[in-house]
Amino acid sequence: RVIAVAAAGGDPSPGLEFGQWADASVQFAGTFGTSTVSIEGSNDGTNWAVLNDAQGNALSGVNTAKIEQILESTRYKRVVVSAGTGNGTITFFLLRSQMLRV
Repeated sequence: RVIAVAAAGGDPSPGLEFGQWADASVQFAGTFGTSTVSIEGSNDGTNWAVLNDAQGNALSGVNTAKIEQILESTRYKRVVVSAGTGNGTITFFLLRSQMLRV
C-alpha cells in the first residue's frame, strides 16, 4: 500500500489493516522541512501507539528519507505527520509480506 500525506497537515492518515501480514517495512520520501513523521499501530483501531524499528528505536520524529522495518505486528498501522514547513507531500510506502501457514 502507498499512503501519501501532506507534510503541513498535522493529521494522521487513515488506519490501514495489516493483521494478516507478518512483516512490514516503511519508506519515507519527500520534502520534510521542519515536519516530522511517526508510524503508529493499533489492535482495536482506536488506541494508537508509536511503533519501533527492528533495533527497538521508536519510529517517531523522523525528518529524513529512509527505509525501516517495523518491529511490531499490529492489526492497523497509520502515519502521523506533524505540522511544519515541509512543502509538497511526504510519501510513505508500506510494504507487507504474508505469513506462511503450514
